[in-house]
Amino acid sequence: MNKKLLAAAAAAAMLLAGCSSSTPAQKEEKKEEKAVEKQEKEVAKEEKKEDVKEDVIDGILSDLQKDGYEIDRERTEDGISNAKIYSADKGETEYEFFIFEDDEAAKAGMQTLYDDALRDKDASTQLAFTDDKTQIEETDSEDHESTLYVLNNNTIVKGTVPSSEFSQMKEQFITWGFLYGEQVTNEDIAETEKND
Repeated sequence: MNKKLLAAAAAAAMLLAGCSSSTPAQKEEKKEEKAVEKQEKEVAKEEKKEDVKEDVIDGILSDLQKDGYEIDRERTEDGISNAKIYSADKGETEYEFFIFEDDEAAKAGMQTLYDDALRDKDASTQLAFTDDKTQIEETDSEDHESTLYVLNNNTIVKGTVPSSEFSQMKEQFITWGFLYGEQVTNEDIAETEKND
């Protein structure tokens, strides 16, 4: 009887030893699989982000065209030569979309736009550039006109409106998904939700 118990105990011990030795290998294999899956998802997400940008701009331009805006799908701007620039005009409102190859080129483009605005600034103009270099606000008290530039990844969106319509334009930027984070206050979000 004791021999049977001993044999059963030995078999159980061998079985446990076999399980415990294969568990770390299985865990390591699963870890590697998860890491590969995560990396593939990140790559797909990055590719999708770049693809979506063009689609997002195309969708916005189509909506603006339906609303009576005059669309120019390829235009140039002094000092910004390395971007596709689209514009939409209606009355005193103008939107421009600067799409760069990558985020770094867009950051350099934002700095160029700020430098140009600073150079052209006069006594009637107020100019503000956020610390993170993602937003420029320009207000011309003589022309009663406000301009907002927002940098988001590889794209800069510029909007120019009569100063009385500045808050509505800000809401439009939020709706399009270009203005968010620190630049958006709870009041901005509440106002946008109220108007939707």
